[in-house]
Amino acid sequence: MVRKSDGWSYSMTSEWAGMRQSIAAARGDLDLLVALEAEKRQHMQDSLGIAAQLLEIGRAAEALDWVRKPGQRGRRDMSPVIRRCRVPSQM
Repeated sequence: MVRKSDGWSYSMTSEWAGMRQSIAAARGDLDLLVALEAEKRQHMQDSLGIAAQLLEIGRAAEALDWVRKPGQRGRRDMSPVIRRCRVPSQM
């Protein structure tokens, strides 16, 4: 008998990633937040949201790298995860 998958582990993947990013932001760990975003498929990355975070704390060269990435474009605001994950300035 073949057991039909309930799809739970697949459907939770993006939610787990979002939780990990929320924890990174709560800890003030922008490097981890960026690393987690980089693990996503390119079409799922919020490249402009990450660039805005990096620019906000004075990391312009890295922000420019994210702006040049072929991730999501033309969005008026950042993804809900990135918007919630504002990391305080470390300057």
